[in-house]
Amino acid sequence: ILHRTVYEKNQSLLEMTIPVMIDTLQKDEFQNLLTELFNRSDFKFSQSLISSISKKILSDANLNILFISIRSHCAKINKNCQDLFKLVSEYGTNHPAQYKIIRRFLVDSQLHAYHKEISDYAGEAYDNLKSGFRTWLGTKQTVAVDIETGEEYTWNNVLTFEEGIDADDRTRLYEAITKSTIIREAVFLFSRGALVRLYDILPGGVWVSFLGSDHGKSVYRVTVQTRYQGSYDLAINLNHKLSRGAVVDEIKWLIQAGSIGDDEHLVEDFGGYWPEYGLWSEEYIPGETAGKFLRRITRQNKEVMIKRIRLLWPFLIWNGTAGYIKFWLRTGRIMELRDPSPENIIVPAHDYQTGTRIISISTRRDHKDILSMLLNIFDKFVSETENEFSVLQGIGKYKYIFSGLIETLGIDHGLRVLKECLELCKLNSMKKDVKGFAEELSIYITTVEESGYLPKKLYFAIKRYHRWIKLTENATIEARAETLSELYNTYQLHDLEIENPETRIRFFTATIFAESPPDLFIRMKKIIRGQRVGSISQNNLSQYISAIQNDLTMTEDELFFLTRLTYPYLSPTDSADLITMETGGVSNMDVVVLLQDYDGAEFRVRAPVNPKEITRLHQLFLNNNLAVRFTPEHRYLIAVNERGHLVGGLFYSVTDEQSVHIEKIVVTNSYRKKGVSDGLLNEFFKRMKSDHRLFVTTGFFRPEYFYRFGFTTERKYAGLVRKL
Repeated sequence: ILHRTVYEKNQSLLEMTIPVMIDTLQKDEFQNLLTELFNRSDFKFSQSLISSISKKILSDANLNILFISIRSHCAKINKNCQDLFKLVSEYGTNHPAQYKIIRRFLVDSQLHAYHKEISDYAGEAYDNLKSGFRTWLGTKQTVAVDIETGEEYTWNNVLTFEEGIDADDRTRLYEAITKSTIIREAVFLFSRGALVRLYDILPGGVWVSFLGSDHGKSVYRVTVQTRYQGSYDLAINLNHKLSRGAVVDEIKWLIQAGSIGDDEHLVEDFGGYWPEYGLWSEEYIPGETAGKFLRRITRQNKEVMIKRIRLLWPFLIWNGTAGYIKFWLRTGRIMELRDPSPENIIVPAHDYQTGTRIISISTRRDHKDILSMLLNIFDKFVSETENEFSVLQGIGKYKYIFSGLIETLGIDHGLRVLKECLELCKLNSMKKDVKGFAEELSIYITTVEESGYLPKKLYFAIKRYHRWIKLTENATIEARAETLSELYNTYQLHDLEIENPETRIRFFTATIFAESPPDLFIRMKKIIRGQRVGSISQNNLSQYISAIQNDLTMTEDELFFLTRLTYPYLSPTDSADLITMETGGVSNMDVVVLLQDYDGAEFRVRAPVNPKEITRLHQLFLNNNLAVRFTPEHRYLIAVNERGHLVGGLFYSVTDEQSVHIEKIVVTNSYRKKGVSDGLLNEFFKRMKSDHRLFVTTGFFRPEYFYRFGFTTERKYAGLVRKL
């Protein structure tokens, strides 16, 4: 009913109904409302409407829709644009938790505006946002009372400077810290909401130390120790030689490339700019750069350490390239770093770690084309480094640069960009280094198209396994299985399976089955290709694995690892075998897990192999006075004793992609209270987790029993639920 008012010409009526609607509109509805309002030639965002809307709380999704709608609208027509930017600014003033994301939108609108007038509107809104935010932060507290001694203290008692700091720099830092809210502002922005005043800081609790000077500025680290909130670190940049325009420009790109919410951190998060003191605050990034790491390791001049950096060098290139390309992406592909060297980036010192951080974005340049950028990365990151460190000579290849690009852009998009780069190579074939670059690029593109892209985590996990197996003579089957499992978890290869469903089979094929007979290796490669192109899904994978088991003569070791390839949850010490079942004329595979009850008697848990076993399970429920009804949608898991007699089971249904529902579970009288139902349920949970299910639900019939397994009640679920 309220939405009908959008078509009315009564502005005052709309000013009453729009704020009320905003409280209830979901994503698509909110998008439609904005479209209709923006398309109206007679509608205006008045100050009263702006004030009303800005006091509402928009969801993250709706706030993002507002940004997209404003950007799209202002690119087409300059109507209401100044008011729309004013709306965003006033909303940010009323909601300081959203300050960073709104600030980035306004800066992005300045940098990428289609018209100068739009850029000016966004700049004015940004100034108002910053002013309103600092007003909300409050005035500077000059005197505090020590709650332990009752004595007064000031910033003079709190602030301590490292010896040797330049006198002029010290004076500027002292003035800024004692007279502005620079620390309060930075701590709030870098800690996701902590507010620190003078009385929260211990006497002597602020320590200022010198980090270095470069690019016309000096950088200082400020450590703040509070009474109850822990410690915080920030970096303060003091301008010496840069023009104000150059400083503002760098800050804008820093905000543009910064992180918001759960974004991966890439550059230093920006705090605030204080032009009256000629300084600005940034997030302090601990750790050593890739260049410092290489120098530290090579200075030790030990064979084991030299071997380590030779092995790690491809990883540093891969990660470094990805970091510099991410910066290019975050600038809207119009800016890149002139000096993408190991000196300007922090890369993890182990190939199973994550996180890459760019230290400084001062050396920026306009982006010309992808060829120039990749050649510059190779020259600055690889060639110059290998010239400095002779032990790395010849290890760095163009392929690691190409892989860093695909790691960032994704396979399809990355291949398109690399093909564009190859075309540029043809136009620039006479230039130095382009010929060799083009030859390797052509081979790389062909390899990825034919064999698929090998993600960074998977590549280095495979390399590490082969290093281990080479050093471990006659490793036992359990040791190999344990190493595979540990590598899979440490490198977080399961995260790759959504975009790369062939990850697990590719990992096993390149490690355990690398030396297998050609017929097995060829069959594995076919499955990998089928999963990659989508012709083999996770649901019908068992048919192909079953065919391999039936068609080929396999060793015990190969069967052992084939089982663990198919069922990841099995531990190296689990006793399990694969069985083939005929369902509707189609061969499917399942795993049989051997367990023991409390008396030490063995029983096996598996799916039924034929309809007779499902009938027996149904009869077992009836014998226990449980009137159940099986349907074609139901699935089953049963327990059988050493003689193959059915002793228990459960049946369940798939609710959706994330959830399954246990209908009932039963155990025959003679096997009750011996741990059979516990073993059955735990095996069921493992299988569901292996299938990427997130939730298991069941009815509220035996709550005390299911509570033991982590089931709880939740308002959005009927009965009981357990999160896997």
